[in-house]
Amino acid sequence: MVKLITTFTEEADLPDRALEEIKTQIDEKGGLLSNCVGIIYCHYDFAYGGIVKAISETMPFPVVGTTVSFEADSKFQSKIGMVFSILTSDDCDFLIENTPNNLCASTIVDESKALVRRFCDASKEKGFKTAKMGLLFSPFFKTTTVEIMLDEFTAALPQVPLFGTQAISDNADFSESYVINGSEYTESTAVIVFICGDFEPEFEMVSISHNLMLSTESHITKSHGNEIYEIDGKPAWDFIKEVGIARDETFENLIAQPLILSAPDGTVNMRNFIDFDIEKSILRMHGNIKTGSKVDFVLVTNEIVESSCRDIMKKLTPKLKGKSALIMSCASRLWALGNNQFNEINSIRETNPDLNFAFCYSGGELFPQLLGGKYINTLQNNDFIVCYF
Repeated sequence: MVKLITTFTEEADLPDRALEEIKTQIDEKGGLLSNCVGIIYCHYDFAYGGIVKAISETMPFPVVGTTVSFEADSKFQSKIGMVFSILTSDDCDFLIENTPNNLCASTIVDESKALVRRFCDASKEKGFKTAKMGLLFSPFFKTTTVEIMLDEFTAALPQVPLFGTQAISDNADFSESYVINGSEYTESTAVIVFICGDFEPEFEMVSISHNLMLSTESHITKSHGNEIYEIDGKPAWDFIKEVGIARDETFENLIAQPLILSAPDGTVNMRNFIDFDIEKSILRMHGNIKTGSKVDFVLVTNEIVESSCRDIMKKLTPKLKGKSALIMSCASRLWALGNNQFNEINSIRETNPDLNFAFCYSGGELFPQLLGGKYINTLQNNDFIVCYF
């Protein structure tokens, strides 16, 4: 069994006061069991202000996490705050592995393989055959994709589901998106918490309905990795201007209009825009792109975001009684909420008022899909994901 304790602070530059608030909340919620790991969701100001360092050096257990664009628990929420959660257990161990601070297109394959080997060695030494899940915090990639790492884990450890997020910030260019590993915060390290022992997590995901899409008959005719070069033989930027998606040359107008890509192999993925190069007419997407995919669009609105959240939380209500949950929602859903930024978190609380949870908006949802008895670890866009236990 794993117990979740959540704490919250908005003291971004007063480490002593932040620690006092956190320790008080831990004591109020029943204290700690024998094995623990701390999980931070925070604005990057908490790294700069020394709060991350203070917590990591004060707590008698490992601390990891990520910067996010919004964080919350069952009582508090903020865009410039910190949720410090603790997973604690008497009958589970938390094995933590991380890559070096060098993850990029040229290193991600080798470092992913090395991380798998280190976990296998560590779990064998501890007497565990495998882990019940991995909680993954990944850098925010622009020139490669975390899917490479996910594929390596799926191939090597198909029985281990990975759940988590890519780092993100509230900056339009996604700068200052950090993964936290102890007192360090970096833009090119991945950290995984493997949970081993008496633990049976369950997972749920909801996407923006593909029935709401603006259908086209166009296809991607040239792409590589997460970059689109041509659609219907036309330069990619020219195409999205022609169909009216790119109304000007700013990134902001693309945020709420992801692509829905129906690949030749039958898979359907939603992909957000993360960057573009007008001069070269390249679109960079949040995840791999398959040449030959049919291209459709969907406009994500406040109403769509709120209703999809409320529907999945109502569906889960019977299963969540007496449980705790880690919940993540795509940051693009937050942007779609506009001035109604609390609507999604309010929907969680209204449908499940007694639920103990930690929540953040994500830079890319990492979710395990169970297919044929094996987990396929995937990168999602515009989704709402839940791990409950």
